[in-house]
Amino acid sequence: MEGIKRIREMAKGQKDFVLLETVKYLISRTDMNEKYLNKEKTLKEMAKYIQSEIMNDFCKKMGTKNPSSFAQSIKYDGGNTRCLAVGISEEKVYELAINYFDKTNEELGIKPEESENKKSNINSEKKESEFGSIFDSDDNKTIKDKKEEIEQISLFNSVA
Repeated sequence: MEGIKRIREMAKGQKDFVLLETVKYLISRTDMNEKYLNKEKTLKEMAKYIQSEIMNDFCKKMGTKNPSSFAQSIKYDGGNTRCLAVGISEEKVYELAINYFDKTNEELGIKPEESENKKSNINSEKKESEFGSIFDSDDNKTIKDKKEEIEQISLFNSVA
């Protein structure tokens, strides 16, 4: 069950309730164990895929290419922001999550992204695992502080 173990490792430190519920579902699907071993698949990219599919579905239903035209201005965290609320069932989220791991990125139309950070990290003397590392040369930080630096993934934050 190495694939399920990999999913659990990727989810460590995450706080988003919807993401964690989706991870629980993924873990329950032991038939997908081998698919979860695919190194090109991550929870972060899964979240991006689900967000993209939700927005594409919304745009089709609303007959628009510009979903931000449906967003409303709200006050948030001391400022104004635009917000678009789109409803989706748990079952649809789970279906999209399984679809993401079941198919190749090419089949899903996901193009490989090579960011500047990835390019510069190739030449870096320090190698980190695919999940990131909480250990570095900064001895002034506690392990607790380092764990809090884990990039948080959200299925429904900043979708628009």
